[in-house]
Amino acid sequence: MKRIPMQTRRAFLKTVGLGTATLACGQRLPGANPTLSPHGGPVDGVAPEAMLDKYLDGLAFAALDRRQAAYETLKTPADIQAYQTRLRSFFVQQLGGFPERTPLQARVVGQVQGDGYRIEKVIYESLPGYLVTANLYLPTTPPPYPGVLFSCGHSANGKAIDTYQLACALMARHGLAVLSYDPVGQGERLQYVPNGAKPLFGPTQEHHLLGLRCRLAGVELARFFIWDGMRGIDYLQTRPDIIADRIGATGNSGGGTLTSYLMALDDRITCAAPSCYLTGFRRLLQTIGPQDYEQNIYGQIEGGLDHADYVLLRAPKPTLMCVATHDFFDIQGAWDVFRQSKRIYTRLGAPECVDLVEADEKHGFSVRLREGATRWLRRWLTGIDAPVRETAIKLPDEKSLHCTAEGQVLRLPGARSLFDLLAEHEARSQPRRPTPAAIRNAAGIRGVGALPPVRPNKTGDFSWEGRAGERVILTYESGLWLSALHFPARAATAAPETILYLPDGGKKAGVEKGGLGKLLGGGGRVLTFDLPGLGEMRTTVSSGGAALDAVDRRQAQKAMLVGRNLVALRAEAILLGLRFLGAAGGVRLVCGKDAAIAALHAAALEPELFSSIDLPLPPTGWAEFVRNPRLTLAAGEVVPGALTTYDLPDLIRLIPTGKLRSASI
Repeated sequence: MKRIPMQTRRAFLKTVGLGTATLACGQRLPGANPTLSPHGGPVDGVAPEAMLDKYLDGLAFAALDRRQAAYETLKTPADIQAYQTRLRSFFVQQLGGFPERTPLQARVVGQVQGDGYRIEKVIYESLPGYLVTANLYLPTTPPPYPGVLFSCGHSANGKAIDTYQLACALMARHGLAVLSYDPVGQGERLQYVPNGAKPLFGPTQEHHLLGLRCRLAGVELARFFIWDGMRGIDYLQTRPDIIADRIGATGNSGGGTLTSYLMALDDRITCAAPSCYLTGFRRLLQTIGPQDYEQNIYGQIEGGLDHADYVLLRAPKPTLMCVATHDFFDIQGAWDVFRQSKRIYTRLGAPECVDLVEADEKHGFSVRLREGATRWLRRWLTGIDAPVRETAIKLPDEKSLHCTAEGQVLRLPGARSLFDLLAEHEARSQPRRPTPAAIRNAAGIRGVGALPPVRPNKTGDFSWEGRAGERVILTYESGLWLSALHFPARAATAAPETILYLPDGGKKAGVEKGGLGKLLGGGGRVLTFDLPGLGEMRTTVSSGGAALDAVDRRQAQKAMLVGRNLVALRAEAILLGLRFLGAAGGVRLVCGKDAAIAALHAAALEPELFSSIDLPLPPTGWAEFVRNPRLTLAAGEVVPGALTTYDLPDLIRLIPTGKLRSASI
């Protein structure tokens, strides 16, 4: 096995230093010809920064069209049952399957007297040592009671937020026992536990950091959310004061997502009322785009699993959609989901078992939705169908609802984090000596011979510091192109190098910071372009680094939903750039850290195309990223399930000795 010396590793890990000068569009570089501009224009009416989103949306819409066509064939109960069986199996497979049930070790750790109800504070283990904190709202009337699983949305304080307390209290006042539990990364279940009172991250940021690690390990973050909920139902069914075969489920926003998942997958849920989530992926992509990590399952759009299917998978069991007129989860999409559901329920002879309540409100579990969900659940769980009206409820303070003395389960002896679970999962699947073919298949990267032809379109000439150059659009697939600057070699240069340059910040940064000028000084042939989603091809935002990170997440999630990943898209773009250059002796690749992981894949799978690869070394490995909460990784640097087949050091071993070098530009 080829090892890279430690001093070389340290050099690789240093960010490329290209200076700090900036250049506004049209401003002249010192000594440069002012006609040089790194910007490319629209291609077929699509601006560079919109290309990747439009391409991925196109793949998604085509898959959604296929899913709609499959839906239209559901004419008989037998058709519907076969559809449900197929999609449910696909859903569980994409989640990564479920673990075996282990002892819940459930315990009641305290009680709170509420206003017309009482609360028991509960801790249970959804997996050994993996603790779930929950509040069980109980009526003051004699038991037994139907049970309801309440899934929280993205509230930082989880189950303790006022809106969710009000919903649970209202249901308990109307005869329902309600188990409200903290999702991972919220309330008492932070995985990044702060030293002080203030959390290190908000819920969606924690979920993002956890979701990246889950994807690499070959499981979905949603798997852990769903399992916590299923084990919550297990707990309800162990209690003598709960009627085991009368279980409902509800939740809002992220809790509406989780309720949708649970009602589709757990047959024990008699009736359900998901709130402020269901809209359909078509409208989601046309409006706000993909949301939090657990709300998107890898490959689900490509596999034909849309929002409406969460309802269809449980048909004809009673389901109420709670929606808000002015929600950012589009109301038009919600009504389309309802229409699809109503048609299937009607064909199953149960049109009354699916309904919709719409509040003229913004996003949130508003009072009319709380009342609607409570009436629906009470109707199907107790047989009482009567109006529900919420009167004033005095709520306990947040700390009184805590199940732990210090407010965090990970401060309890023996408690295990999701990082611990993922490290164990990764260790069990750690590959040994993967082949290039296995890596190619896992990453979804086509061989260079299988890639589409490159169609260059020269859009203009320029000269810069005595070097003749040209602007070229390299089109290679419907909807995908590379906006490039190409400099032929100087005629007088002996044995000129052929160089592909992919700097951090894209080719514009290479021009501004002088890196391109250094490479051109050798007289060789140089090509520089922006990879999909990077540089000029990155969606324009106006609010700084956090927004840029959000753009990367959104585009990575879009790719994941259609069964793709940005590493593969970018690695193939690199190979297509090499095909355009066509250098018989191989191409010298010089790139920054943004392109490093894609470049490693390209070089490991097609090493004969490269004379050398100059890049900062990526992180020690994806496995180390999964194990170490402190390490960071961009969303576009993840290959789903990679760690079941290979890791980054395996790519390095496939690159011939001497070709991989520390970046110097």
